[in-house]
Amino acid sequence: MEEDQIKSALNPDSPVRILCIVPRLPYFDRASGDLRLFRILQILTKFSEVYIYSIGYGEESNYQRYINELINNKIKVIYHDKFIEMLQLELIDAVICEFYFIAEQFVPVVREISPKTICIVDSVDVHFFREAMMAKVLNDDEMSQQALNTKIKEMKAYSLADRVWAVTEQDKKILVNNGIYANKIHIIPNVHSIRSSVPPREERNPNSLLFVGGFKHRPNVDAMLFFCESILPIIKRQVPDARLKIVGSDPPQEVIQLASPSVEVTGYVSSTQPYLDEAMVSVAPLRFGAGMKGKVGEALSNGLPLVTTSIGAQGMSLVSGRECIIADNPEEFAAAVIRLLTQIDLWKGMSLNSIKYMGLEFKYDAIISSLQFAIESIYQCQSDELYLEKSVIASEIQKDLNELFPKLLVNEQLLSERSQQLTEQKQQLTELNQQLAQVISETIYLRQYNENMLNSLSWKITAPFRKMLSIMSRAK
Repeated sequence: MEEDQIKSALNPDSPVRILCIVPRLPYFDRASGDLRLFRILQILTKFSEVYIYSIGYGEESNYQRYINELINNKIKVIYHDKFIEMLQLELIDAVICEFYFIAEQFVPVVREISPKTICIVDSVDVHFFREAMMAKVLNDDEMSQQALNTKIKEMKAYSLADRVWAVTEQDKKILVNNGIYANKIHIIPNVHSIRSSVPPREERNPNSLLFVGGFKHRPNVDAMLFFCESILPIIKRQVPDARLKIVGSDPPQEVIQLASPSVEVTGYVSSTQPYLDEAMVSVAPLRFGAGMKGKVGEALSNGLPLVTTSIGAQGMSLVSGRECIIADNPEEFAAAVIRLLTQIDLWKGMSLNSIKYMGLEFKYDAIISSLQFAIESIYQCQSDELYLEKSVIASEIQKDLNELFPKLLVNEQLLSERSQQLTEQKQQLTELNQQLAQVISETIYLRQYNENMLNSLSWKITAPFRKMLSIMSRAK
């Protein structure tokens, strides 16, 4: 959509002044979440004044490159002193906090300095839900406790905000089920550039597989360890020359060590496009996560047939066998990859269907509509005559919550400990039952053995006694 069309769609009386607070500037070519934010800010600049304030600074030598990209896209980079000054002068209509932990730190500051400013939290994904799934997959009790702690802090941050942005309807449902009002949540999905044409199957590398993902995100590390250990060996039994390329920044040593004649670990690449164009099948064997997966949308947008899991397909109304193939165990996942490598018609149909699906669901026009609704809600808040009174009430509620949540955390921890105790007691009871069953079994065996012994002895005693009676009878 062209710039004048966007302005026409929103048609504000004056541009909204929006400040986005981030843990670090968006590395749009390293992580899909960063790319989503960068594209959202790009769209917002069409009808808003957009500022960005990073509380962290990159150590990379090319950090300035990301600053320049923001500036080139009319996104103004500011620093702490300017941030405070703009709030004091009431020059910011809305603050977007990227992630709950940024909101946790900055919403109270904004409320104190500029009560009229609308506070929005962009969740990106539901962090506690992802951590809880990870704990379950890895069977890690300590991680499960961490997920519980995150849940308390995350829900507190969302409850204090005026608006919450979720990436998917599924994430919104999780938030609503945990006490966040549905009417304050807006769905702002990933943004993708949809290809109008893609390289045909005949021009791609035969039997080539691709995984794309930044490895500072733990689900990606787990996905590749899982795939190379449990899925790739099955594929190679039927397709011996199958090769996997693992593309993404910051691979840890455990991923680097996966490199072999069948596996290439590229590390950071400036563009994933050449890899998407040469690969035959994209794999996304994610076992835990939340939100919408950028690697999934990227593959579909590029007409690259995809095999993923139910976790990988979260937040998207994908139909297995039409836009992609969804498989949750190693054997089924490997079989799906083999089908796409060997069945030409299936590959071509899925390539076409994926582009068609993404064009309908996740093109720029769709997110512009979502952002339009979200921005209009800012005007609604600002035009509310009772908003200042609400801000005072919100400040009082915040103080109450600051006292309540530590107590709630203690209670949650006590419940968790009690649950763990009950689990241990249940295990002990199970072991005792097993021991009792063994004792009963042994008792039955010994009883049967004794009866057999008595029967045997009875026969041995009775036979001589009968012989003696016979002799005595003849003597008479």
